Parts: sequence; structure tokens; C-alpha cells
Amino acid sequence: MSPYFLILRPCPLYVCLFYGIAAYVDGPLSSLNKRWDAIQTVKNAGGGVATDRSLPQPLRRCLATELAEACERVDTVFLGTNGRRRELADGDLCKVTELIELRRLCVESDEITEDGVAGLMHLKNLEALVLRGRRLADAAFIDLTRLAGLRSLALEGPGITDETCRRIKELKELQYLSLSGTRVSDLGARELVALDKLEHLWLDRTRVSDGALRDLTVRPALKRLSLAQTAVSDRGMPYLKRLRNLTAIVLDGTNVSDEGLRFLHGMSWLTSVSVADTKVSERGVAQMLSAMAPWSFCSREPAAEKQRGPK
Repeated sequence: MSPYFLILRPCPLYVCLFYGIAAYVDGPLSSLNKRWDAIQTVKNAGGGVATDRSLPQPLRRCLATELAEACERVDTVFLGTNGRRRELADGDLCKVTELIELRRLCVESDEITEDGVAGLMHLKNLEALVLRGRRLADAAFIDLTRLAGLRSLALEGPGITDETCRRIKELKELQYLSLSGTRVSDLGARELVALDKLEHLWLDRTRVSDGALRDLTVRPALKRLSLAQTAVSDRGMPYLKRLRNLTAIVLDGTNVSDEGLRFLHGMSWLTSVSVADTKVSERGVAQMLSAMAPWSFCSREPAAEKQRGPK
């Protein structure tokens, strides 16, 4: 028998001629069926998948694309709003949990709840997770600490509060964290101080204020900090001087003025400052630029990234 797995494309019923499919799939043929079903669920919703391309090229050329993906380890699943054909529900996520080798997962849907998210907490190989939805709340993340290998996490939803921060602080490998669009306050920000490796933090459209800066700035590893549309004011600006590795700060829509911006003049390591929709004047921007390195950037225009955090 040929060592390859052959699919006859013209045939409506694909014929499998390789007895060792388990060599490429974690488990028996039933596992392949579950993977196939999960991949089709993602694609039918307009999402995308990426695999580790581990299948030998001669074998991949013989297979239908969908089956080749099912045989390989599915590395990434994206179910964002762009190009999606329908709103995702909890049942869709239940099928995605069959892809136990997933390393990156992005889901954006206003229909997902704690019932759908619960199964995702078993994907222990996840390194990056993005979950955004209006129905997401703290109850969905009770078992978040199971995802101990996460390096990048973005959660967004009006029901997410400081309670979830108490679980996030146990994810010691986190380097990127976005809690934009949640109800996290200064109390929740204080919990994040426990994240020794955190370098990039987005807290836009949250309830944090100057108190959060007082606590967060004891972690000098931070390189990027985004606080757009929060209650941060001039009073919090002196704390930023503690962040000797900070290269970018977004203060759009805050209560910062020229007076507060002056506290950043001595931070020669800053390369990007965004102060759109604040009380900062053109003169204040000019003074900030004169205090920064020649290649640096300070603007009253909205930040290009729009503070949604990691993808």
C-alpha cells in the first residue's frame, strides 16, 4: 500500500487509501472527523484557519485543501467581524474546542457567553487569545488560570470587571494585555502589578484614573501604555517617569493638558505620544516635540491603532 493518503478529487465521495492517518492526527479517525467539522464551522462563518504545514508536500498535493488542514495541526483560528457571514454562537465555539493544539484564537461576537467560552479554557496550548462581545462577563473567565501559557490576551465586554483581573494576575507569561472596553477600575489595574513580564497594556475606555498610574508604574518593564478615553489627568503624569522602558503612550480623550504634558519632557526615551481630543494645545505639542529625540512623534491626531489592543 502506498505510504501516502490519496484523495481522488473528481469523486464526490473522497476515498482514503492511507492506513496510517493517525501519524498526522492526534488520535483515531474520529479525531479527524471532529477536526474537519471544526474547520468547516469556522469557514462557514467566514472565519479563517492556519496550520503548521507539517504534512509532506507530496501528500498535501494529493489531498483536498480542507482535508489537508484537518490532518495537520491547526495553529490559528480567526473569527473576527471582517468578512463574517453570520453571528457566532456558543455552539460554534464548542466545535472549535476540538482543535486542542490551537496556539492563537480570535473570536468577536455579541452572541457568545460563558457557556461557549468555558470549553476554550481546555485549550492549554493557547499563547494568544482575543475574545470580544457584549455578553461577555466575569463568569466566563472563572477558569482562565488554566491557560498558563498565554503571552497575549485581549478581553472586551461591558460585563468584565476587576474580578477578572484577579485571575489575569496569575498568567505570569503575559506580555501583551488589552482590557479596553471593560469596566476595569483602579482596583483591577492594581492586580496587574503582579505581571512581571507585561510590556504592552491597553486600558482604553475603562474606569481607570490617576490611581492606576500610581500602581502600574512600579513595573518598569512596560513599553507601551494606552489610556484613551479614561479619567486620567495631569495629576497622573508624574508617575510615568518611573517607566524607563516606556516608548509609546496614548492619552487620547483624557483630561491631560499642557501642564501635565510638561512632566514628560524629561523622558528622552519616549518615541510616541498621542494626545488627540485633550486639552493639550498646539504649543504644548511643539514643546513636547522639542524635548523628545528628533525621530520621535507627538500629535493631537487620533492614534492610528485605535487602541483595540493585540490581534
